Amino acid sequence: MVTAMHETVPRHVALRKSALLDHLSEAILAVSRKGDIFPVNNAGLKLLALTGRSVKKLKEILFSELSLPRVLEAGDATEIRLRKLNIADHTYLIDSFFDGADLVLLLSDITDVKKMAEDLSQQFTHLLRFKMSMQCITDGIVITDAFERVVFMNATMHDILSSQHKKYEVRTLKDLELLLGIFSENEEGASLPESFCRDEKTGRTFLAEKRKLMLAGERLHGFLICFSAVSALDGQPPKSSLKTAPAPLGDPHCPPAANRRKAEKTSIQSFVGQSKSVLRIKAIIKKVAPSSSTVLLQSESGTGKELLARSLHELSERAGGPFIKLNCASLPESLLEAEVFGYDSGAFTGAKKSGNPGLFEQAHTGTIFLDELGEMSLSLQAKLLRIIQEREVQRIGGQSSKQLDVRIVAATNRDLLQLVKQGRFRSDLLFRLNVVSITIPPLRERKEDIKSLIIYFLRLYAQVFKKNISGVSKEVYYLFMNYDWPGNVRELGNIIEYAFNIIDGNIIESRHLPHYLLDASTAPSGGSRTLDDMVADYAFKTVMDSLEQHKGNKALAALSLGISRAKLYRIIAGRKKPAGL
Repeated sequence: MVTAMHETVPRHVALRKSALLDHLSEAILAVSRKGDIFPVNNAGLKLLALTGRSVKKLKEILFSELSLPRVLEAGDATEIRLRKLNIADHTYLIDSFFDGADLVLLLSDITDVKKMAEDLSQQFTHLLRFKMSMQCITDGIVITDAFERVVFMNATMHDILSSQHKKYEVRTLKDLELLLGIFSENEEGASLPESFCRDEKTGRTFLAEKRKLMLAGERLHGFLICFSAVSALDGQPPKSSLKTAPAPLGDPHCPPAANRRKAEKTSIQSFVGQSKSVLRIKAIIKKVAPSSSTVLLQSESGTGKELLARSLHELSERAGGPFIKLNCASLPESLLEAEVFGYDSGAFTGAKKSGNPGLFEQAHTGTIFLDELGEMSLSLQAKLLRIIQEREVQRIGGQSSKQLDVRIVAATNRDLLQLVKQGRFRSDLLFRLNVVSITIPPLRERKEDIKSLIIYFLRLYAQVFKKNISGVSKEVYYLFMNYDWPGNVRELGNIIEYAFNIIDGNIIESRHLPHYLLDASTAPSGGSRTLDDMVADYAFKTVMDSLEQHKGNKALAALSLGISRAKLYRIIAGRKKPAGL
């Protein structure tokens, strides 16, 4: 008990009986003029317990650390206020005052607070490093919380915004969308995850991408919006890009040929796309390439079969050998046989005296690519089967066979099984060729790759045509996303090439596209045309006319039509039932 510590119970000890003081978390101690120390509340008793129930030990700590003799003599507690004191691994913050002749000490345990401060300091350091890193990034970065309130924006993003509007205030993601005209609504009314926007100050085009920030993979923590400069569209590509520019998929034709050859490079990286199907195909190609197994590529025209065939060759040990292409549909049968198998001197009228090696002989130690295999005649199929089985070839008019070391890659846009049923293709040949079968999906089934392909072709043709084309407009992008692409990647390349030929600005707009594409975007999917179809067609034409009148300015076009920009984008996207029209 307190009375056991001191014979005379001072007035302040009586205060201990107050329940109010015992509920305080601060330890209250009283120090008399003589230097005696008394705990006043329960927290004070707990403090005493930390020193082994020794008042003497507690007194030693207080008097040595706080210089209490001088304070008691002066009668002024100012110098020890807000002092920190360490007692038995605990840290206390001191407050003090004189109650008559006695000094009252209030000790607040800040051990946990100190630890929290240290943790916060570390977090602040990490945050500071993060912000410094974000400031060094050339992409525009915006981070919001789960309620879409902007919590961070780097310097690049401020530059992009200031180029659009000298005075801007962006507090929420919605403010950003309205200011830059990005992330318009899709058909279901949801905000699109990506958009293009243009920096009017620099003339550069940025791809804005919105990604969710998930906490523990489940709870939404916020959003990250990245504005990536489409550097390939700046009109001044890096010098290295001229050397590494990939070859176009589907072999689109573009003059001049010399410049095209300079810009092309065939490799697996040239098979543009990040969809699951494309990544799966790339993985298969890399695994299959080192072997000599026969590969059968099946897909529609314009999907990039030759590109994959070349990739198989380049990634194999045969890369140093020849790559020979044979289009089975390009030559009549009489010439095709001589081209494929070769001929000896005197084999037929007009034959060279020295004879001529066939394409299979020319492909020795390398790869032969048999394109449009489904167009080969049955007689040639029989001879091809023998070559595959025996790995040897006999020239027309020749008396002996030559051994071959060649890999066969075949491709077709026909249904070979259906041709077998029709008796137009040999089943035994199909089984010989179908060792490794790879089916390439058409572009309409992997539209998530269209964005990458647009950037790719813009980069390619910017080099070929020497034009500063920085991107495509939003309406063009939506048109591309809503088109079925019967000509696949080749058709996309041709359309962008067409735009490069007639463009008079630096942004590809709908007026730079072939008319058939605009008509197709409004055509009904099947059956008779309804009133809604005709209304949608009329709305689309009206919007296009307004855009052309206002030189592609979407805000002015929407204003002149009395509609919102979101509705304008919906009409461009080819809605069958545009709401409110």
